[in-house]
Amino acid sequence: MEKHPDSDNNCASVEGLADVMGALRLAGEFDGDLFKRASAWTAGEMRKARQLQIQPRQQELVFSNARIVAPRMQQFAGDFRSGLFTADTQVDYTGHCISAMVKLTDTGSI
Repeated sequence: MEKHPDSDNNCASVEGLADVMGALRLAGEFDGDLFKRASAWTAGEMRKARQLQIQPRQQELVFSNARIVAPRMQQFAGDFRSGLFTADTQVDYTGHCISAMVKLTDTGSI
């Protein structure tokens, strides 16, 4: 049974794993179990990262049991929240989320 991604922002881990996947691909090891497992995990994390990113003009967060309306949120478009069930942002000052997305695009993994 495949484990579902947790709710936290794991972009830093994905960024590092993207480098590993790139090295495996260059070594011709993209059909191996390690690459496949890494690819499956990063795919789930990148789906989650897209949910974590604050969109242009976004002014609310909707959870199963709550709705937060915050017009000021639109000033943070492009930022990433620290988790699916949190209303705070995680400063991506090292660019982990964007870097992971670019690296995975370059390796053909997303």
